[in-house]
Amino acid sequence: MRTFFSVILCLAATGAARAQDGSQTPPDNTEHLKQLEWLVGTWDGKGTFDGKPYTSETTYEWTMNRNFLRVHYAAKMGEQVVWQDTTMIGWDRQKKKLVWFTFGLDGSIGGGEHQESKEKDVWVIEGGIPGDTAFAKTRTYLRRTGPDSVKSTIQTWKDGAWVTFIECDEARRKPEKADPGK
Repeated sequence: MRTFFSVILCLAATGAARAQDGSQTPPDNTEHLKQLEWLVGTWDGKGTFDGKPYTSETTYEWTMNRNFLRVHYAAKMGEQVVWQDTTMIGWDRQKKKLVWFTFGLDGSIGGGEHQESKEKDVWVIEGGIPGDTAFAKTRTYLRRTGPDSVKSTIQTWKDGAWVTFIECDEARRKPEKADPGK
């Protein structure tokens, strides 16, 4: 274990030294993520989870020199938070496609890859949670339905077919106006 941490520290120090002396230009994956730039901001959603109503809040934000989009998601049923996760979206240079890694409230780690869609303003992510029989294979659709609206649908593979278990209509939260009295 000590060797593992020594290697990580050495790699981190080497990267920091190169960045300081200018011999390494930080990667820039902005061009690949630009198609998702419109998502940046906070979104409020209403939908169904296994047929039950829920609300959600999703925040997309740039991180690490705009090489990644970080997504914070929380779902509530009534006033109770029933799920939270954080997702990192980035460009995989080897696969030459966008990839997602999601870290869930229950300790799960899922992943997915962007799949080309024939529909305009539709992004499809296929992946799953390894070792989780219910979510071993998942598919997520993000459908841009307007400049400030999106419909998300999450499906799982069950008994040889895709089954929808979450549908949500989301609207971009309007920025709060500054109090003119301040």
